[in-house]
Amino acid sequence: MTVWIGYIVIILISAVMSYFQPGVIPWNEQAVLYKNVQEISVFLFGVMGLWLGLMDPESLKDIFNLSNRDVSSNLKRLKIIFRPIRSSTLLLVVTILVTWLAPYVKRIKIVIDNKDFMLNCSYFVLCVACMSLVWSLFTTLVPLDDTENDIENASRARSEIDDIMKNTK
Repeated sequence: MTVWIGYIVIILISAVMSYFQPGVIPWNEQAVLYKNVQEISVFLFGVMGLWLGLMDPESLKDIFNLSNRDVSSNLKRLKIIFRPIRSSTLLLVVTILVTWLAPYVKRIKIVIDNKDFMLNCSYFVLCVACMSLVWSLFTTLVPLDDTENDIENASRARSEIDDIMKNTK
């Protein structure tokens, strides 16, 4: 639920930014920003995939092993890790489509006649993409915090076990 509220806020802010911006941002400036979003999305996708493979390989095995499907204990953690992967994949699709279709769409008469409006629409998509990317980058901090808490809890438990073992001798 919180995720959807975040994206609704992102869309509203993007709509306001693209509607009330002073002037029109030319396509050549937007194209550079689309490329940056695309590159950062690729990086985010790779880092989260690596993170999942290194930090939680057993959960990753459970996902693809349908006969041993006891993912319920790790479901929350997996959702947190998969969210940035899903977002970066969607951002990649959007940026690839926009940059691929732009040269063709620019030649359509109705687009030519409404060039400023179309550039503002493109800027709206760019704003949504950029803010979604920032949101995704912030969500990558959650698994780090969870792992840090797990390490602290394991260390604390180990210390308690060591103390009990010392007292029994």
